[in-house]
Amino acid sequence: MRQAWRKYLSTVAPRYTSYPSTVQFSGNISEADYAAKLMSVPVYEPLTIDVRLPFNHAACWCSDCDTHVEPQYSRAAPYIDMVLKEISTVGSLLRGHGRPTSIHLTGEAPNYFPAAGLERIVTRIEDVLGLTDNAQMAIELDARLLKSGDVSALKTLGFSRMNLSVKEFDGNIQTLINRTQPFELIARCVDDMREAGVDDVCIDLQYGLPKQTPERFAQTIQKAISLAPDRISILEYAPWRESVSEMAETASSLPDATERAQLVEVANQALEAGGFRRIGFDNYARPGSALLKAAQAGRLHRNMHGFTDEIGDTVVGIGMSAVSYVDGLYVQNAQTLGAYANAIADGGLATAQGLNRSARDNIAAQTISRLLCTFTTDISAILPHLTEQETRGMMRALDRFEEDGVIERRANIVHLFDDAYDLCRRVATAIDPQFLKQNTFQ
Repeated sequence: MRQAWRKYLSTVAPRYTSYPSTVQFSGNISEADYAAKLMSVPVYEPLTIDVRLPFNHAACWCSDCDTHVEPQYSRAAPYIDMVLKEISTVGSLLRGHGRPTSIHLTGEAPNYFPAAGLERIVTRIEDVLGLTDNAQMAIELDARLLKSGDVSALKTLGFSRMNLSVKEFDGNIQTLINRTQPFELIARCVDDMREAGVDDVCIDLQYGLPKQTPERFAQTIQKAISLAPDRISILEYAPWRESVSEMAETASSLPDATERAQLVEVANQALEAGGFRRIGFDNYARPGSALLKAAQAGRLHRNMHGFTDEIGDTVVGIGMSAVSYVDGLYVQNAQTLGAYANAIADGGLATAQGLNRSARDNIAAQTISRLLCTFTTDISAILPHLTEQETRGMMRALDRFEEDGVIERRANIVHLFDDAYDLCRRVATAIDPQFLKQNTFQ
């Protein structure tokens, strides 16, 4: 990365998995608002079902997921029944409308729950919401929790996409982030997946971790490549989101902007040399993978699961802190176990906060999404919706990126140069009205 660009890495940029982001959500959205939207879903509307299972035996100190740490499984077991009840409630409101085309079990470690419990969830979705044979089914996995036969059981249930949350292979860094998992363990899990016939294996890595160096990260990347996964994601650790006190003592050892740029360069070079193609700004895939085909065909888009080839925009979130999106309405469930349990126990929805997307939000979301997915976008549609101050802020920010050689502009077309893909989210903030109205670039 060019020296002149590294200053942009210190910009706090949203992940843009929703627009506006969840920090803009408020308590003004009610259970009735969400229920009304569910009842208006068209008969054949494609549905993405996101079941949040945010439990683990111990905290991972670099995770940005809301995780409920519960060493004793018996205390967490009732959560499955809560999820089943919410699925039934949502199903009663949908009244047979909507067709699940993809199912995600998320939360970094859904396999905290035994395969039998996950089977109950899939069965309830099939019974209440309907499930076709060609529905995509994906699950996030913690290798430390996988038991013999688990992978085979999950594949039998229909899960053909499996993400292993690895973060790092360096043992010292694993200790610092409280996530020790030897390379041999991950390799066995990948072998189990291949033996079971899983055709989409993803390794999730993270850069910007404490004491991470280009040399160490290069070794991690090479180890990941040696496992021959279908995809590798390189996610940025955001130290400004640090919320676990145990990480405080490592703050001084976090890579600075220059060092993070070097980590990204190491990953790019190694993955491209290893035969992977870049998708968006944080995913790499082997030629022939479904996600890469979607990107090449212009069918890539971004939602709560990151870059995806899913059809449709409607997302039904189930479980604690899950986010739904239905016809312009974002809804997030209660983020604490007690509040979620109380809401579900009464046969209601667990709506805690949300946001009704405005016409301006819709245009901004489309404009930003095109940039993130294709690295080119047209800002013409959003300009009439900006104030004079916001327009000046946008042009100043874009001028700055253009002067530094990050983008080129032809009229209102903004194009990111190939070697600047790592700054994609930072460029997105320049055309994001949420940032502009906060005078970020004034």
